[in-house]
Amino acid sequence: MDVIVPAAGYATRLGDEAKGRPKHLIDVQGRLILDYVLEKVYEIPEVERVVIVTNQKFFGQFSEWAERERYRGLTVLNDRTASNEDRLGTMGDVLFAINDLGLYQDLLVLGGDNLFEDSLLGPYKYFSDSGKPVICTYDVGSIESAKKFGVVTVDESSRITELIEKPENPPSTLISTLIYFFPEAVIDLMRRYQLEGNNMDRAGDFIHWLVRETDVYAYPIEKWWDIGSPETLEEARSLYGKGRLKSH
Repeated sequence: MDVIVPAAGYATRLGDEAKGRPKHLIDVQGRLILDYVLEKVYEIPEVERVVIVTNQKFFGQFSEWAERERYRGLTVLNDRTASNEDRLGTMGDVLFAINDLGLYQDLLVLGGDNLFEDSLLGPYKYFSDSGKPVICTYDVGSIESAKKFGVVTVDESSRITELIEKPENPPSTLISTLIYFFPEAVIDLMRRYQLEGNNMDRAGDFIHWLVRETDVYAYPIEKWWDIGSPETLEEARSLYGKGRLKSH
C-alpha cells in the first residue's frame, strides 16, 4: 500500500499561528501534527511508501523535517506551485504524486492536518475485507458544525449514498474526514474524473462523484480534529489525548 499526504496548502486560515510554517509541522503538546498522523499510518504493516506532496514555499521545511525524522519509505515531493492562486488542489496533488512516481497499487490518502486518536487498523481491515473504497467518517454533533464539511448520507449497510460539500442545510451531522482507503482501480477513476474537467481542489467533490461510479463505504471514527483555524488549533493543544475531542 502507498500513502499520499496532500500538504501543499498555504495555511492562510491560521494567520499568525502558522508563522511561515505549514500547519502540518505545527506543534501540538510537544509533537508535530504530521508526526502524530504518521505514527498511525505506520501501524499498518502493508504500508510500503509514504509520499508528502507540498509546494515550492514549504518544500525546504518538509525536506529538513524528513531528513531529521528518517521515516521508512518516505518521499517529499514539490508540486512546483508557488502561491495559493496557482495551487493544484488536493486531488490535483494526489494525481501529481501518482503520475510522478508511477504509483499503481492500493492507496491511503489522508490529510496531514487531520489530528485523530483512532487507530487506522480498523478501517484498513474493513477496506481489505471489502475490496471497496472506505472513507473514515465522524459525527460532529451539531448541524452548525456540519456546514463546514462534506456531509455524508449512508444506508443500512454503511454504503455512502451521497456526499455534499459544505451544505447550507446539512441532512445529518455525519461528515467525511480526509482519510480515504482506495483500491488501485480508483486511480483510473481519478484520471477520468480529471479528464472530465471536474474540480481538483476539494477532495470531497471527488467523493461526491465517486459514489456514483462505485460502492464507497463509511467507517466511523470517534476522535478527530481538523486543524483549520487558530481556535481549533488551540483547542487541540488543550484537549488532544484527554478524552473525546469537543470541537472540530
